[in-house]
Amino acid sequence: NQIDFILAVGGGSVSDCCKIVAAQAKTEKDLWEMEMTEHQFPTEAIPMGVIVTASGTGSEMNNGAVITNEEKMIKGGMAAAAPVFAILDPAYTATVPRMQVISGAFDTLSHAMETYFGNSDQDNVSDDVALAIMRNTVVNMKRLLGNIDDMQARSNLMWDSAMAENGILKVGRVTDFQAHQMEHQLGAY
Repeated sequence: NQIDFILAVGGGSVSDCCKIVAAQAKTEKDLWEMEMTEHQFPTEAIPMGVIVTASGTGSEMNNGAVITNEEKMIKGGMAAAAPVFAILDPAYTATVPRMQVISGAFDTLSHAMETYFGNSDQDNVSDDVALAIMRNTVVNMKRLLGNIDDMQARSNLMWDSAMAENGILKVGRVTDFQAHQMEHQLGAY
């Protein structure tokens, strides 16, 4: 169909799926087999953007995608397309149910914690930024418990989510996902 752009509108699962589709569209090889068996990663993708309607995963900020291979009954992380832009407007989250908003905030918190407690051989500014993101996430979760319609709190949580996964917190660290990708590249699997 000569598709030249993909727009993901949704949360992390929608974004991840579109990242995989964008990368798969540019290769004849099965992307799952390419990465998991041949330890090769995509080098091309259809350009894509993301409009976030449910925040928490930070998927809009990187080329990582968590996807399920239904045939093999396996869920795993893969490298795919990186969005060329992301629109983060808390108004787009207004209809997201309370528990999903809070769950998204916990997702953000766990991403920041995973990075903070990852491997590092030195203190670095990324640690201080991670602590600030974690603290801000907790403060705004508490605000939303008092008023789920607090758009400033939702805005702060969207920003926290983006910051937790845009790569800044990972500078000077090796995270589980990065270690997983390195193992694939070295043929450890």
